[in-house]
Order: sequence, then C-alpha cells, then structure tokens
Amino acid sequence: MIVSIDSYHYYGTDDLYLSYFVEFLRPGGQIGIVVPGLMKDFDGPVPEHLTRRQKSGGTFWAEDCWSFHTLDWWHHLWNRSSLVEVKIADTLADGGEFWLKWEKAVVAVGKSHFPSDIEVLEADGGKYLGFVRMIAHRDSS
Repeated sequence: MIVSIDSYHYYGTDDLYLSYFVEFLRPGGQIGIVVPGLMKDFDGPVPEHLTRRQKSGGTFWAEDCWSFHTLDWWHHLWNRSSLVEVKIADTLADGGEFWLKWEKAVVAVGKSHFPSDIEVLEADGGKYLGFVRMIAHRDSS
C-alpha cells in the first residue's frame, strides 16, 4: 500500500508519473491519495478572493496552485491508465472547513512557516478549495 497525503499533487500531475509510481507497489496493492484540490473549475480567471493580498501579507494563489485540480481531472488521469483500477474517487465533505481548522491550529501554536491562509479559506467557504481523495488497486498481473 502507498499512501500520499498533501504532496502527490506536486509531482503526480505528470501524465507519465502513475506508471512510474505503481512500480513501487506489488500487484493487487493499493494507492491512496488525499490532495488539496478544486471543488469546481474556475469560470474564467482565478477568483479574486484567491488572488488578493491577505492581511497576513501573503497571496494565496501562486504558480504552484496550478497543481490543484478537480476530482474529475484526477479521475480522468488515473482512469485512462490500464495499470490501476480506481475504486474510490470523491471529495472530502467539509474539506474546506478541515483545511481552515488546520490553518487556525497551526497559527495558534505558532508553527506556521508561511503567511496564514485563514482569510482566503474563510472567504472561499469551500466553494473552490477542498480535498480530493483517490484510491486505486494495481492490476494483479
């Protein structure tokens, strides 16, 4: 079993990565990811509340945020491969709220390495930002 939480979206968006990744998995094994993602695609430019400067000094939407994709995008990427069979593909209910609670907890204990994203997560309210979950089995052959 391979589990990736909050990192796969940085490298797994490459069309060829899944074929490399499954080499580390025994036949019949499982891959599971939970990644920050988009609950829906943007209808035009990135929404203003994601790009404006926050009181914390940071701007949420940076170039690395283009690695955030929708559930449909991730499902299509994995489903077109014959190497795995997708068993679960969904978004976490209240994912945006979980993300906000995490941000608040990190700030409260003084462990944030980046400007806080509390303001943008509150403004977003889970409309665009949340978590995508994918679980797949490697072909047994």
